[in-house]
Amino acid sequence: MIFAAATLQFVLVWSVARAQQYSHFIIDEHADNAGNVFSQSGSSAAFDGKNYMVVFADDRDSYKNIYGARINPEGTVLDPHSFIIGSGICGDKGFTDVSFGSETFLVVWQDSRYYKDLRDGIYGTLVNREGVASDTAGFLINNHATDQQFPKVCYGNSLYLVVWQEVMSDTASAIYGARMSADGTVLDSDGILISYGQNASAPAIAFDGNNFLVVWISDSTVYGARVGQDGVLHDQSPVAISSALGAGCARPAVAFDGAAYLVAWQDAHNGNADVYAARLSTTGAVLDQLNIPVSTYASNQRNPSVIFDGADFLVVWEDDRNAASDLYGARVSIDGQVYPELNLVTNAGESYGPGLAHGAGNQVLLHYTGSWQVQINDQMYGAERIWCSLLNESQVGIEEMSLSPSVQTYPNPCHDVLHLMFKDDLLPAEASVLNLLGEEVKRIHISSGDNFIPVSDLDAGIYFCKLIGNIPAGAIRFEVQH
Repeated sequence: MIFAAATLQFVLVWSVARAQQYSHFIIDEHADNAGNVFSQSGSSAAFDGKNYMVVFADDRDSYKNIYGARINPEGTVLDPHSFIIGSGICGDKGFTDVSFGSETFLVVWQDSRYYKDLRDGIYGTLVNREGVASDTAGFLINNHATDQQFPKVCYGNSLYLVVWQEVMSDTASAIYGARMSADGTVLDSDGILISYGQNASAPAIAFDGNNFLVVWISDSTVYGARVGQDGVLHDQSPVAISSALGAGCARPAVAFDGAAYLVAWQDAHNGNADVYAARLSTTGAVLDQLNIPVSTYASNQRNPSVIFDGADFLVVWEDDRNAASDLYGARVSIDGQVYPELNLVTNAGESYGPGLAHGAGNQVLLHYTGSWQVQINDQMYGAERIWCSLLNESQVGIEEMSLSPSVQTYPNPCHDVLHLMFKDDLLPAEASVLNLLGEEVKRIHISSGDNFIPVSDLDAGIYFCKLIGNIPAGAIRFEVQH
């Protein structure tokens, strides 16, 4: 790896073959006077109409505190040494989230200043467009004497909704929320009980213009419920989003496209962890009862993030198909079609904790934690750092959403066989056929330019052909008719 310095910004340069055409840059190369490089983790980001703001936990101080940095749409880091957002007198802070309102960002985090009571609390502060926090000590969002974890925040029209996981005992936890005005006033000091159940955890949130959708995990199932801007819970019985075959579900994420939501999550019902998704209407109806297999590669795919870029959803996840944890992604159309996978970050170290923020037009900011050696002031250091990449429409495969000319299938719909045609330089490869549950129903080895998959033994319906090998990874949708 080569690191090139332009002012104080360090840009990661690597071969097109390994990371396609994506340029990745480090947020903050901070080192103290003794040359110690501190670790950063747990990033989140939002866009204010002009610049992005990325927030994260940083251990440069006695405790982990919350820092931030702004990035313009050209990829210039405007605050190369970052700025303080949340400090407090003691206790680590982490699991940040941020949302932009009408004039300011609201940053929330999990705070262990009550560590002597063996509990964490949820704190927040407002940050203006120039990166100045209104109160770096933060304000308490809820005063329940319980352990509060993993906050998420979303702005809707004139107020924010903050949600979190609240742990009452080893076997009981709940999802709570609280509305906040644009000036930071907590409107629900006692909180809004959204779901109480065994192991309710890992909330995520999006807004549809009228209501918020909160999703979470309970007993390995993905659930959701709508909350109005008035704080009223519209779904007293939460909606089960993952299918009956879902198992080991975790880490849900949600985004809204202007008409429907897409919820993505980690699902282990095939043995390894995969990424599945489903669309929901604004009335809470699940539009994909059998769920959408976004990535079911033989390795583990974990911790998805999702955003709508104005045209399609983009889902990004951690993927260990190359031994180390890399980042892959795929676009999902508004009608639920999954397009070819994207290799976004491949490195000798670990890349994890991906997040996405939608900027101007179709631009998306990808942010994540990278754990590998970096070069700072002619020295190599091993530390966790926050990295980013700006993804534009042309960089994430819009032009390849229909099949690449090098990969062709016919006929579609098919009856007895589905023909696959490839350029010889893409061989050898394999084709895996998945049903709508993401279960592999057959696999063939491809060694010549024209192969076919027998489908007469398959039930009529929709299937996906997943390409594995030198062929660009993707899930090609086809229909079997008899």
